[in-house]
Amino acid sequence: GVLVNDFGAIAIDAALIASRDGDMVALTNGCVCCGMGDDLGAGLARLATRVEHVIVEASGVSDPWRVAQLALVEPGFSLEPIVVLADASALAGQLRDRWVADTVCDQLLAAEVVVLNKTDHTASLTEARALVHELRPEVRLIETSHAAISEDLLRFPVAPRNRFHVDSASGHVFPTWHFTPSRPFDRGLLRTVLSS
Repeated sequence: GVLVNDFGAIAIDAALIASRDGDMVALTNGCVCCGMGDDLGAGLARLATRVEHVIVEASGVSDPWRVAQLALVEPGFSLEPIVVLADASALAGQLRDRWVADTVCDQLLAAEVVVLNKTDHTASLTEARALVHELRPEVRLIETSHAAISEDLLRFPVAPRNRFHVDSASGHVFPTWHFTPSRPFDRGLLRTVLSS
């Protein structure tokens, strides 16, 4: 199953849609897609009993770790590697750009796998490799063109992750706390508690 959160102006995936039933979309390659909308949890819950694996395709400006944290809260879900696709020909420029550098850096820091794409179109491949390894020395780096990779390259054990992350450098004035539960939350009970 695929959860998509793309807000681009061009419906690139439209040609891949075979049929649509509410939020559920059957793609021509046989996968099931579910529009993420405002609630990733609801999307995961809808797919939980229908598929064995869910791929969350986040937008290009998202923080993959924050998306992963939401998935970790859902009962019955565990994470496989977080994969970030990076354009080898644009990476150095993006990491120097004051508007997008933080976003690109955060994405690379969250990754267990970086797929360095467009390696056939860049003279700066060595620089792109070095930048990825400088930020994340332990990352699995896969180089390709046209985003073509073998599925087995994405299957490997990952280290346990913290269920919640506290950003101590957020700079806001609100008090925060975190709690690591011993078992998954009961969504209905949690909503009742928060509502009261």
